[in-house]
Amino acid sequence: MLRFAEELLLLLIDEKRGDLAPVPEASLSCALAGAVLMDLALEGRIDTDTERLLLLDSTPLDDNLIDPVLEEIARSEAPRDTGFWVESIAEQADQIRARALSRLTAQGILEAQEDEFLSFKPSVSRARRYPALDQEAREDVRLRVMRVLFSDDIPEPRDIVIISLAEACGSFERLLSPAEHAQVRERIALVSRMDLIGRSVVEAIRHRGPTADTPARAQAIPVVRPPLNDLLMGRGFLTEQYRKLGPVFEVRKNLLIRSLEAVFLTTPLAQRGIKHDGTILFMAGPEANRFFQKNDKAHFSSHEFWMPLYQFIDHKATGATASMGGENHFRMRRVKRPGYSRAAGETRVSDVLDVTRSEIALWPHDKPIAGTVAGKRLVYNLMCRIGTGISAPEYFEDASILFEAAFKCILGLYPSRLRRPRLRRARERMQELTHKIVALHEPDNRGDRPPDLIDHLLALHDADPEFMPEKDLGLSVLEPLFAPIDTMGNAIPFMLYELLKSPELLQQARAEAEELFAQGAPTAQAVRQLDVIRRAFMETLRLHSIVPLTMRMVTNSFDFAGCTVPAGRQVVLPFTLAHHLPACFPDPERFDVERFAPPRNEHQQPGVYMPFGLGTHHCIGSHLAEFLAVAVMATILHEVDLALDPPDYVLTDRKIKRIPTRHPGKSFRFRVVRRRLTAQ
Repeated sequence: MLRFAEELLLLLIDEKRGDLAPVPEASLSCALAGAVLMDLALEGRIDTDTERLLLLDSTPLDDNLIDPVLEEIARSEAPRDTGFWVESIAEQADQIRARALSRLTAQGILEAQEDEFLSFKPSVSRARRYPALDQEAREDVRLRVMRVLFSDDIPEPRDIVIISLAEACGSFERLLSPAEHAQVRERIALVSRMDLIGRSVVEAIRHRGPTADTPARAQAIPVVRPPLNDLLMGRGFLTEQYRKLGPVFEVRKNLLIRSLEAVFLTTPLAQRGIKHDGTILFMAGPEANRFFQKNDKAHFSSHEFWMPLYQFIDHKATGATASMGGENHFRMRRVKRPGYSRAAGETRVSDVLDVTRSEIALWPHDKPIAGTVAGKRLVYNLMCRIGTGISAPEYFEDASILFEAAFKCILGLYPSRLRRPRLRRARERMQELTHKIVALHEPDNRGDRPPDLIDHLLALHDADPEFMPEKDLGLSVLEPLFAPIDTMGNAIPFMLYELLKSPELLQQARAEAEELFAQGAPTAQAVRQLDVIRRAFMETLRLHSIVPLTMRMVTNSFDFAGCTVPAGRQVVLPFTLAHHLPACFPDPERFDVERFAPPRNEHQQPGVYMPFGLGTHHCIGSHLAEFLAVAVMATILHEVDLALDPPDYVLTDRKIKRIPTRHPGKSFRFRVVRRRLTAQ
């Protein structure tokens, strides 16, 4: 049987947005607390009256949703009223929600999505019935609730409880239109009064909820003046301000920054308000990350930041996944999800090995090899094969040039460069590549290849040309090439450097790679079991965050850390700042793969490890990237012995380049010392 917390969450799922209906967070927390208490009451473990909540039986129920609360109540030395327990348990609402959603996924009601969006299993969404639970199939909670509200039928006890909880947290104002809500308002009030336990819990929710107290007056956002020669984006500067001022602060632009703006800022960036703001607003640290994860949809927009990049690549484009919001964003991610999933790489292991070996074969023996270029080229050719089904190494340089220019454009550092012949040619060449990719996926040319990302996009265009118009199709077709070329393409050389400078770790990783190939061609399952190489990749992304921050426009004002952030402000979110905080990662500047193994598991702290971004726009291909990077590195270690060039090379912070994204720079080089016999 489903618990009340599970049914409440199912009632609130908005299938178009891929998230819960936007009810106030504090109200939902109290409602989830009330749901747990109601289950305990129905199980005979507690009872309530107007003054006290009484423990009747402390025997656990072998249920991870309600047993922790039962244990907490049993430990209490003195009786407390229901309101106290609602408020106390509400502080655990995040854990209750996470456990409930995990259970719903395990029961086959929700889909487990790599991008953390919420959606029903297709069978549940269509049939509006849940899989058999306790030998009986249950009707969708929303159908049951709406039937009660829009009829005179006598409601079942469970439906009374759900309606009481939903009303307490203001859900019906989001689930119904104003006219519908007005029609059933009296019915909602009547049903909510039918259950004695429910009434006491709901009254506690209302008494203790966010509307009960007058909100505290917001503090002014602290402002700091930087040194004249500081460009503000340095991690050391931001970390210092975070420690002094807290997770939200403004930095007043100094003379140097204003001078650089006057010379370098492009018109699109200036139009977004940055050039004319006297300060830059930052939200930093684990607290900011956790807030953003919960409130991204309600308070932030990415369109203003990302759209100039896409229009730089293709001036016809009017929409792209990273710049979308709400229902359109969720719908587009659902279409693209299979092409960016881990499974997209796992089903193509032989292609991953083939492309990697082909690139290794081009590396000269005992001569310096530019690490950053080698990493980008390998990832570009790999994603051509995995993401689009084409082999097009001759377009690598054009893709690199165009992406770098586009990314500099959104950073405001590349004005008027499209007039340059080489850049114009790169754009034309990428349009040419787009036509080739689309032609390859036409029915007459597909052959027996399994469907990939491009097939899904073309099917969407055919089914709904208004949503996916032809003018946006070209940009979406190129996305699997552009997106990884400066992210995973830079992560691999960083990872290679860290392995080559650590002989003991290199030996462990190589032994793991040798074992992978010992039985012949590796399988996806065997790649998944690589432990040292996977943790080396994770630590690489922690220490060498490729994209350490992002920008958002505030769409709706909100309170955070005692301050009010107004709508219309541009916010800088250095979400990887937590990667370098000693409180989160002890000795943070040391490369240590043991951080990601038990018992430490430092990355599992909430809001701390964010290598692929955060919120609804975090990298859709994060799991695919991890699988590919691990498989690629294992293949490299198996095929060749490498060495730093020169052997005593040290990649200092000064040598790391940050434009357009963080990469080792030209100084990082390696040599092929020995080629091994390729496993057949």
